[in-house]
Amino acid sequence: MLFHLSRVLRDLGAFDEAGETLEACRVLDAETDPPAIRVEHVLACRGELQLRQGDLDGALTTFQQARDLDPSSSYVFERLGRVHELRGEIETAEAAYEHASELPRGAFAYLALGRFHTHVTHNLPAAATALVEAFARLKSAEPLVRLELAHLELACRRPLAALAQVERALACRREGGFAEGLRLAATVCEHLGRPGDAARYLEQLTKLAPEDIDVQARAAALATTPRPTIGIPVPDQPLPPGLDILLQVGLDPVHDARKAGVVERFFAEKGFGFIRYGEGQSLFFHVTQCEDSGNGYAPGTPVSFLVGHNPKKGKPQAESVQREE
Repeated sequence: MLFHLSRVLRDLGAFDEAGETLEACRVLDAETDPPAIRVEHVLACRGELQLRQGDLDGALTTFQQARDLDPSSSYVFERLGRVHELRGEIETAEAAYEHASELPRGAFAYLALGRFHTHVTHNLPAAATALVEAFARLKSAEPLVRLELAHLELACRRPLAALAQVERALACRREGGFAEGLRLAATVCEHLGRPGDAARYLEQLTKLAPEDIDVQARAAALATTPRPTIGIPVPDQPLPPGLDILLQVGLDPVHDARKAGVVERFFAEKGFGFIRYGEGQSLFFHVTQCEDSGNGYAPGTPVSFLVGHNPKKGKPQAESVQREE
């Protein structure tokens, strides 16, 4: 319990409390034979805490100790890659990422490797290869992979393809939203001269980060920006040589996948309901997936939506629900 509590505190930014809790876990476990938490796992947790605090030297030493105890851990090698990257040791970082991807359970390292090549080495063919491999292996992390694919498309100066990828990421986002995806979608829409769409994404982001004054101000400014006359959109440039592999992950705009339906039932006090669409199919939706407040979704209300996935239930659900006239 102390070990997992430490990780929660770390993710909440309570670094001092996380460190104290992890140390209490280590002391308690020292009296247990065998220990409830393996030593290398405690070290990896401490290394991640040091990394989040910006103590790169400490994180490097701690992750190396964990690696010496468990040289088959892809996670430890991937985090070593991240530490070396932040220290500016690019060749060593790349070697650590590559090694992590070759180890058992190293699928997540392909995502890190793709991000590394996109943002650091700017080796776009290598980034594409790694991200396509991550997409094939990490179905549960599809939103994160598609977000990096969007960054890769932007690096190729293909904003429409980037928007398609980030919209797909948002369509399969986890419950509670996807802040990084919303930020990127807003930025790309602004670049494409679509202030209305950018404002809509920022409005959704304010629900996730109501304390972020900058986001609120940016959303308010975009909401009052005159919408440009819609003309023929400028197409993206063709994929550069060596990047045809990106066609394997699909680049069609997600809006083509929107479906029309009507609210079948809605339980306002519980915040969820069901949409009837197609040939009588019924699909669950939650108020957090509505792109407005969700108020007034009475039976018979026409809506459009995307078919997403509920990771807790393991079932499809309606997402990006919009009220239609």
